[in-house]
Amino acid sequence: MPDIGTRSPKAPDSMEQLPVSGFLLRTFGLYTRWYLRRHFHGIRVSTSGWLPDNENSVPKVIFLNHASWWDPLVCLHLQRQLFARHTAYAPIDAKAVEKYAFFRRLGFFGVETDSPRGAARFFRIANQILGQPWNILWVTPQGHFADVRQRPVQFKHGLGHVASRFGRATSLLQAQPKRIQFVPLAIEYTFWHERLPEILLRFGQPLDVHATSAHPREPEQWTRMLEQRLDATMQSLADEALRRQPDEFLSLLQGRAGVGFIYDSWRRFRALIRGKRFDPHHGRL
Repeated sequence: MPDIGTRSPKAPDSMEQLPVSGFLLRTFGLYTRWYLRRHFHGIRVSTSGWLPDNENSVPKVIFLNHASWWDPLVCLHLQRQLFARHTAYAPIDAKAVEKYAFFRRLGFFGVETDSPRGAARFFRIANQILGQPWNILWVTPQGHFADVRQRPVQFKHGLGHVASRFGRATSLLQAQPKRIQFVPLAIEYTFWHERLPEILLRFGQPLDVHATSAHPREPEQWTRMLEQRLDATMQSLADEALRRQPDEFLSLLQGRAGVGFIYDSWRRFRALIRGKRFDPHHGRL
């Protein structure tokens, strides 16, 4: 997902194929905020999990479970709220980029799914992105929508190959940063007390990947490790979702509350004749 913070991101010279537009990002970010507020009661991130440090310039890969169609918009909002100083990119199906060319200006880059040429392009661009500080690569390594209760979590092979490449000290990496952070992100869409659903999020502890020649892991080993980290983060979020305790979360967006026009009008009138302040939240009845 692209950066819609205050800094206008500019692609480095080696990434001319990703011409990110700061103006378009900010404009689309405002629309995203309005759209999410219209359809959800709130966006909440767990305070017991890892929380981003906006002063940390280490390039990151944020990998999340692919729960729904809403995931890209939620990540756009997260980018603005928690990673304002970073520039973000994300792969998307090449057909979608052909159909919606403006996606390129939002930090998306097209890749062909399930083809060697698509895999090669993904690795090449990921290598360029992660070669610069303040960059973030957002990925959904499951490669398809999956229910949050589906276990075990299973990834396609791409993310493991990225981790393996940056976990080896080779001549190809000499110009790259010595440290990359792989951060798991769990996401759920669930109903609590209100008519509209909640978006719940939890970051797992980042995995620092250093270029080292000592016992390098194979891509399959990295894939299993990253799967397990996301699985554990998803389970921790599921436990929090069951408790339904808003004070365990940091609110990133407050959306609509209430039941409906007729019922809320009656509640408003009843509060008025009792001299009380009307609160539209159903959970506070």
